[in-house]
Amino acid sequence: MIKKFLTIVALLSASAAMAQGKTRPAWTQQSPVPPLSQPISVAQMNALGIGALRPAYYLIRPTNAQMCISQASGGLLEKPHLKLATCNPADQRQLFAIVQFDPQQYATIHSAGKLEGTNLTECAKSARGVVFGPSRVDLLPCTDGAERDHIEISWQPARSAYKIVHHKEVKEVNSDLRGEINYRPFCWAMRGGGRGEGTDVILWPCEEGSEQFFDIVEIRQLERDTLHWDRIQYSKWWWHIDGYRQAFMAEGISLGGIDYASFETSHDFGNSCVRRCLDDAACKAYTWTSPDYEAYLGAQGNRTSICHLKSNVGTPLFRGTNYNNLVKSGVIRPR
Repeated sequence: MIKKFLTIVALLSASAAMAQGKTRPAWTQQSPVPPLSQPISVAQMNALGIGALRPAYYLIRPTNAQMCISQASGGLLEKPHLKLATCNPADQRQLFAIVQFDPQQYATIHSAGKLEGTNLTECAKSARGVVFGPSRVDLLPCTDGAERDHIEISWQPARSAYKIVHHKEVKEVNSDLRGEINYRPFCWAMRGGGRGEGTDVILWPCEEGSEQFFDIVEIRQLERDTLHWDRIQYSKWWWHIDGYRQAFMAEGISLGGIDYASFETSHDFGNSCVRRCLDDAACKAYTWTSPDYEAYLGAQGNRTSICHLKSNVGTPLFRGTNYNNLVKSGVIRPR
């Protein structure tokens, strides 16, 4: 009888433990395997915010030259266009307001050389009309619809530089011998690989030459009302104490940078942590960790979620898909 009673008690205890496990929040359930330490992918790098360009004024310099992209005035038979000139951050013709709109890095590049009211009116676009040879990059009205070029600005970690890609309209003949319009990627490049003053910026099939990679350096933040507000709002960048910032958050990734502050926070999957980083101009990046992740870091006793605010980014590591809700990070001020 006693043996039977003990068996029933053991079964009831096991059932209660299983029920409790099912109702425990994700951050209190034991993780199945220790965290990994893997390099992050390019997609994860974009989600993290590394290489992101906030709405601001930039100098653009090809990596094959010690000169910067500048606005060249148009003439009777040509439009304003882009060329190389001696770098001068005080020259408005060398400043470009860049706004990235979505995770695919769709962007507009506005020339600061022409300002009407509170709006920059000229954007970098492929030359229109009949073009012999490679298309030059001209400065044309920043219109909407079909005339807006689809531009991507992508960070290339292997080169520590950016590529600027136009998806250009190309007329081609299909297999039925009928004409059709397709969009092909063409990269910014220096004409003939040149690096001297006056060299044009052209669109060329994307390759790996240094004349197709660019250093893009922020000079000053974009004033709040310089561009139409709806464009900035659509880009998911919001105005904070030091200009436009975006709440980047990548799941399952930790950052190795130095903590200048760490504190207990709520079990909100990192939302309050990213807000704290956005509101502190000293915060370069953050990592939010759940109680179970803290256990793997050696925490003992009554564990809680921790927000780590960082003074530098450090090395990002992917901890595995099992940790997507247990550790999250974002880079708020990459430079």
